[in-house]
Amino acid sequence: MEHFFSLIEKVLNYSFQPKVTFLICGDLNINLLIKNHDASKLLTLMKTFKLTQVVDFPTRISNTTESLLDTIFIDTSTYQEFQIMPHVNGLSDHDAQIICLNKLKPNSKQELSKVKMRLINDTTIKSFQLLLKDDMWYQVYASHGTSEAFNIFHDMCLKYFEASFPIIYKNKGYQQKSWITMDIKLSCDRKRDLFKQYRENTGNIHAKNQYKAQCNILKKTIKEAKKQFFHKQIAALTNKVKSTWRIITNTKGNSKHTDTIDSVKCGNILLNNPKDIANAFNNYYSNITSNLDINQINLGKEVFRYLTDRHRH
Repeated sequence: MEHFFSLIEKVLNYSFQPKVTFLICGDLNINLLIKNHDASKLLTLMKTFKLTQVVDFPTRISNTTESLLDTIFIDTSTYQEFQIMPHVNGLSDHDAQIICLNKLKPNSKQELSKVKMRLINDTTIKSFQLLLKDDMWYQVYASHGTSEAFNIFHDMCLKYFEASFPIIYKNKGYQQKSWITMDIKLSCDRKRDLFKQYRENTGNIHAKNQYKAQCNILKKTIKEAKKQFFHKQIAALTNKVKSTWRIITNTKGNSKHTDTIDSVKCGNILLNNPKDIANAFNNYYSNITSNLDINQINLGKEVFRYLTDRHRH
């Protein structure tokens, strides 16, 4: 059975992809009507890949016994509803199963991405601890040298870790913005209702004005909610400047820029060396005041004209 579980886990690892939907059915020769080690291990293994056993009736019935050997595993989070029923075909001592899968749940506007992680909870931790406790570590003690003992110990720990904490994929769900309050939600609902009323009768000036007024109210409500939310965030942190820039970056949603200056023309010379470019900028800005001819500058707008003409790039 260990070889069977190892092979089916490899098949599931290969088949389980974020955008692939599949089911597993057939005679797996494990009676799921009886609670034993093999049945529990099979159900747990399938559960780690979001597959649930849906056959709830015996598939092999004799005069003295009945068993559930023929199973169907599906992803119940993908399908809205399903119906399953037995079918006596008269050709085998195993009854067939007929399953009807209704339409898939409609995808959200923003497709959820999958996150790869380990299944770590109290049950898997206890299983890992039990495996470590039951092993007598004979191979480690019988090894020759520290390096060999460590390698054997590491391999055994890794094997138990992989067996206890299987890899699973979870949806990286959409996280609602923390500044969205109940007032904003109610205001959005009100705006939606007014828009429907206005759309049904576009000539109604009163409905149009009501809709525009609600849009302004919603805009002000969102602005004030954001202001209070970010103010509380900044006030709760010690480094105000760093936290402020982090909030600005996260709000804008801009990724880090990797723009670099490859060359700079200084006078008639083209500089390509980063050190020379840095020195050129340093010399320019450190000497900018000494290069100004104050006597030629008149007060008023002449100052800006002088700077524009003198340092045009």
